[in-house]
Amino acid sequence: MALAECLSADYELLLVTQRSPTDNISAFEKKFDRVVGLPVTDPPDFASELKPQLRGGEIVVVDGYRFSAAYQEQAKQSAGALICIDDIPDKHYTADVIFNFSAALPDNVYDKEFYTRVYGGIGYVLLRSPFQQKIQKEKKFNGSVFINMGGADIHNHTRWVVDKIIGSGFDGDITIVTGPGYQFKDSLEAHLNKFPSATIKSNLDAPQMREAMMSCSIAIVPPSTVAYEFISTGGLLFVLQTAENQSLLKEYLIREGMAFDFSSFDEVALRDVENSFYTSYEKHRAAFDGNSGERLRAIFHTLDLSTKMVLRRAAPKDIELTFRWANDPDVRRFAYTPDPIPWETHQSWYPGKISSEGVFYFIAMIGEEAAGQIRFDWTGNNSEYLISYLLDSSWRGKGLASSLIIRGIQKLTAGQSGNFKITGYVMKENLGSVKAFINAGFKKREQDKYPNSYKFELALNLI
Repeated sequence: MALAECLSADYELLLVTQRSPTDNISAFEKKFDRVVGLPVTDPPDFASELKPQLRGGEIVVVDGYRFSAAYQEQAKQSAGALICIDDIPDKHYTADVIFNFSAALPDNVYDKEFYTRVYGGIGYVLLRSPFQQKIQKEKKFNGSVFINMGGADIHNHTRWVVDKIIGSGFDGDITIVTGPGYQFKDSLEAHLNKFPSATIKSNLDAPQMREAMMSCSIAIVPPSTVAYEFISTGGLLFVLQTAENQSLLKEYLIREGMAFDFSSFDEVALRDVENSFYTSYEKHRAAFDGNSGERLRAIFHTLDLSTKMVLRRAAPKDIELTFRWANDPDVRRFAYTPDPIPWETHQSWYPGKISSEGVFYFIAMIGEEAAGQIRFDWTGNNSEYLISYLLDSSWRGKGLASSLIIRGIQKLTAGQSGNFKITGYVMKENLGSVKAFINAGFKKREQDKYPNSYKFELALNLI
């Protein structure tokens, strides 16, 4: 739902979801252009379920724990790009992008392809639109507590939490929010008749939920999306883990100083609660900048462009185009021979390059436009190549450099097996190219071949 809100202005949105006959998907139908309900199968079957919905060129987002590496590979072959939303790195990933909103984990935790980018933590969190705005200095401490233990809370953690905080001697107001699947509301209301400071609210929409959170200084919630929603309003946050898949987010929030474990409620909330509130509030304001939606849209826009990028072999007709590119002032500024290249020199050099068996020279096309070039020169040592690339000035600043590098490597190695090593050299001041190589999965090394430059290496073992 949050992703649909984030992308609705730019894309046609299709939701394909397994559902039982009793599932209510009317809320999704308001956010998506089309909703396809499928029978529940385990494991998901790509051929019968998702593939009939694809025409080719789409960005597919899979959200769940049961999408295997084989499923991902089938999706990639039938669509333009693949994104996995997955907070448990327990499989091999062939996706272009992994979103792990639960935690910022190092890339080496993931078993993934060289090109797979991982975005994690609060900087990329998907929240509903009322929670996307930057925290303002508007919340004051009032000693009230917000409790929400999930939409269903089948184990009634809500009742347990309420009894714990009342039993601890806490005497502030308590706002309890329950969801449509909560089965214990009547008994909870009867239990709270003797506690007039406690109020139950049910089935709140996103604006109502934010208003309830804004009215409270303290929150007790699971380490899930609702924790991020409270962080977007700021305050003293306690998390109580209620499911196995919440452990990474719990560790992340506590490690980053954005939350306390609920086991420390007595110690924190009853001893120095007001000071703890303002300390946490400032921590949340620093961590949550309200720009995660913009970051997500930028990633999707770059992926969308990359799906349209097609590489073809450089041809004799490209001689003038490549000459113009080679003499672009920004290209020459970061070249190891910065002087302009004479036309006669290019005329002599270019035909030999495009005809050499040891050179793989590609022009990147986006639609009818030539967007850039990438070249791999065989070093003469096994399957080792020296890489160089550039983008046309009209296509710079769109995040396409790493996509060009990745597409070039995939074109170079298509249908091949064995070991490949690809090396590139970049001046340290060429920050855009440094970032592009890192984003394309290369390792950055210090070297002494060229002054003030990095050496980038990528080793591939293709089966």
